[in-house]
Formats: sequence, C-alpha cells, structure tokens
Amino acid sequence: MKFFFDFLPVILFFGTFKYAEARTEVAAAFATDHLGFLVSGGVVGTEEAPVLLATLVVIMATMLQVGIQLARRKKVDGMLWVSLAIIVVFGGATIYFRDDTFIKWKPTILYWCFAVALLASQLFFKKNLIFFVAAGIFSLRWIYRANSNAHCLNADMSMSPGWNVGWFFVPIATWWKPYEGIRDIWRISANAQKPTSVERPSLLVRWWTFWLLTNIASTVSFRLQFRATEVGSAILADAFDIVSSIALVPATYFFLAIVRDITEMQQRYIANDDATSFPQVESA
Repeated sequence: MKFFFDFLPVILFFGTFKYAEARTEVAAAFATDHLGFLVSGGVVGTEEAPVLLATLVVIMATMLQVGIQLARRKKVDGMLWVSLAIIVVFGGATIYFRDDTFIKWKPTILYWCFAVALLASQLFFKKNLIFFVAAGIFSLRWIYRANSNAHCLNADMSMSPGWNVGWFFVPIATWWKPYEGIRDIWRISANAQKPTSVERPSLLVRWWTFWLLTNIASTVSFRLQFRATEVGSAILADAFDIVSSIALVPATYFFLAIVRDITEMQQRYIANDDATSFPQVESA
C-alpha cells in the first residue's frame, strides 16, 4: 500500500497524459473551459492539452499526499516536501506559460541533487561518487545527441531527445522506457527507411538486463543500510552492494559497445551519398 501511495502521482500523471493524448480535441476543450483562467491567453491547444492536464493532476496528487500525511498526524518525508516544491513551481510555470520547457528543466534540478548526494556521500558514507556522476552525465549527453540524430534520419522517431534522457529519472517507467528509446535509436540508425525491419540486437538485451540488475541491487543495498540495526542486516546490505558493483561491469561494457555501434552507423549516413537527404544529422 505504501508503494502505491508513494507512486500515485506518477501513475495518475501517465494515466491522464495517455487518456488526453488519445482525445486531444476533447482534452483541449475541457482544459480551455475549466482551466483557462490558469493559463496565459486563456486558450489551450490540442498539442499542449495532454501535458498540461497531466501536470495539473500530478500537482493535485502530490498536494493530496502531503495533506493525507498531515491529517493523519504523521511526519511528512523530506523528499516529499522537495517533490511538492519542485512540481508546484515548475509544473505551475508549465501550465501558465503552456510550455513544457519548464518540465524539461528537471535534469538541471537533478544535477543539484547529485551535488548534494556527492557531499553527503563524502561526509557520511566516505564514498566518492564524482566518477559515477561524470560518467552518467556524459552517457545521457550521448543519448540525447544520438536521439536527435535519429530524428533527423527519420521523422517518425517516437521518443524525443529530452524524454529519452528524462525517462531514466521517472519512477516505474524507468524500468522499460529508456530501453525503448535506445532500441528505436538503434533501429533507425541501422535502417532509417525501414527501421521496423531491423531485428532487436541481443546486445541491447544484455545491456538492459545487467543495468536493471545493477539498479535493483543498489536500491536494495541503499535501503538496507539505512534500516540496518543488526550485524546481519549490514552484511546483507554489503552483499547487495557487491552484486550491484559486479553487474555494473558488464552493463558498462555492453553500453559502450552500443555507443560504438550506433555512432558508427550514424556516421555512415554522413559519409554516404544518401546522407544528403538528411542534412541536419550530426555525429553522435
């Protein structure tokens, strides 16, 4: 039940977005009639209606979470307060200006969180996370550029560069959405004209399998460390930490192989005469 309560805003966000996305005309009319006073100009278009409605729902859901905790006279977790502040400020700006750019600033906020995590890890856990954060930033930067190149090669690329990076930070969806983005980048880079004819490479499956194992083991280890009251619990936490570290090695190897192969495929479009059809493509 607690798990569902924690992720309720995320579930409602995606549910609202998908529902409105399938009914853009109805969503735009509803948003204009009932929420027009919240947006600049008072009119909501069909393209922006889904994300605006979903953003409003997630703001209300997060407020409801805090309200329920306060009504039950329970302590409101610090991260929930932070989450509420971020979603109200940036979500409110997205609604008022009818511009999802503010939501896309989320990575910048996350980088600040990384900075805090670096300080905390150095002070309390005696671990230096600079290398891992730097590797993560460079990896996400490459994914963003590779996705942008894929859009130039084929306009039907479904996932935007921003979301291809952003899905890594969305609870629940992070378990499969980033993989779908990399898979589509691979297919378009291999055959821009007929991407659906490209078979799913086993390299992607191996990378994602070890990546999930790394994250699951790391999450379990992190939670056990905070709840450990006995020696046995601390040892178990260390065991999961070791599993996470071991799994990270093949995950990194396979990801670097993916970076190499996709980059080479995209560079071939620049070298070939056919690349003249895609003048905006740049090397990843």
